[in-house]
Amino acid sequence: MPALLVALPPVLTAFAWIPALRGVGSALLTLLAVSGAMVWLAQLARDRGSALQPSLYAMWGGQPSTALLRYRDATLSTELKTRYRAFLQQAVPGLSLPTAEEEDRDPSHADEMYGAAGAWLVAKTRDKKRYGLLFEENINYGFRRNFWGMKPLALLTSGAALFIGLLAIAISWVRNETLPSPEEVAATLLVAMYVVFVVVRVRPSWVRVPAVAYARELLASCDTLSPQKSPNTRPGKQSGKKAKKL
Repeated sequence: MPALLVALPPVLTAFAWIPALRGVGSALLTLLAVSGAMVWLAQLARDRGSALQPSLYAMWGGQPSTALLRYRDATLSTELKTRYRAFLQQAVPGLSLPTAEEEDRDPSHADEMYGAAGAWLVAKTRDKKRYGLLFEENINYGFRRNFWGMKPLALLTSGAALFIGLLAIAISWVRNETLPSPEEVAATLLVAMYVVFVVVRVRPSWVRVPAVAYARELLASCDTLSPQKSPNTRPGKQSGKKAKKL
């Protein structure tokens, strides 16, 4: 989707100003899909977003799921944070979450522990049906992250399309003192709105909204997951004797 949005302005402009393309538009899109171009565009956007993700975390002061577990972060209520930390401390093998004093003394080590807890939660919540809302928030974050990563290319393609549209309108007015067809004017206006949206709205703060929503939902899975049982625990067995039937 982010890659397709990058391609939208020039395609819209071409279809508006070159009517001959409208009849073959569906055929071209089918050809692109069959040839794997859509998959390639999606991979390009994903690679770009993944490459820039560390810079996003640096701007935000850390990965959201890590930041939300910090004592000094106020995004979650104290009650929720205490409950999640208690569960993770019990459920994640070998995990030792820091105290508030230890976090202040060594924030980097504390973040490593919080990151390990988050990674464990990700591994335990891959079931898309059981954790449907978490999956949706992950998609929302991925979409915005990848589109933000493609922002320079989006501005390049949409800026070129807008320039061509405005130039064509100006030429039509100078030559004939009339505006082009409504379709051509509408396409140019839509591309102009697209450029404004990308410039004004597509920023790291725009990406952070679903990132925090995903982190909240990921930590909320602590309330539905069960702690790992001790290897010595054998449910249903009572000292070698059969349970009496009541």
